[in-house]
Amino acid sequence: MSQQANFSIVRILGFIAIAVLLAALLITRFGMQSARGGLQPGEHLPIIEAAGWLNGDAPTMDGLKGNVLVVVAYAHWCPPCRKEAPELVKLHKEFSPEGVQFIGLTSVDATELEQTKEFLKEYDIQWQNGYGANNTLQELQVEYIPCVWVVGKDGIITWNMDSEQSQSLQAAIEAALE
Repeated sequence: MSQQANFSIVRILGFIAIAVLLAALLITRFGMQSARGGLQPGEHLPIIEAAGWLNGDAPTMDGLKGNVLVVVAYAHWCPPCRKEAPELVKLHKEFSPEGVQFIGLTSVDATELEQTKEFLKEYDIQWQNGYGANNTLQELQVEYIPCVWVVGKDGIITWNMDSEQSQSLQAAIEAALE
């Protein structure tokens, strides 16, 4: 076999090895939707901080005490976040009269503020949204977006969309209100 033929075979095998490795990484990262992580039920909500806020002033932990919270980690460019937004808006309209507070958090910074504002306007998202919330998102152990948590009146997480609980977000909010 010629040296050029050997080189071609090695190159093809190299491409196959890289393709297999990439496929394995994609399956591990995106194929295991239930292993997204995030703080789990029973854990305390960390202090909520962000570089800046849209749709209102920064919430204070004292102001949040005694309320049921729905915390949403998202990004304006995220297709699954866009898909989930109408349901969140519907639930916000349904439960905000009962005192449930929604808080959005995104890691995007002020350089993408216009796109974030457009996203909020497009979906009629009216709750407070913190941008540049990297520290809080890290404390929430966000690995993927969207991520949603329900927090009870005592500041303890009662539901995480990625935990193994079978109830819906609506049912989790209702349970936290009881």
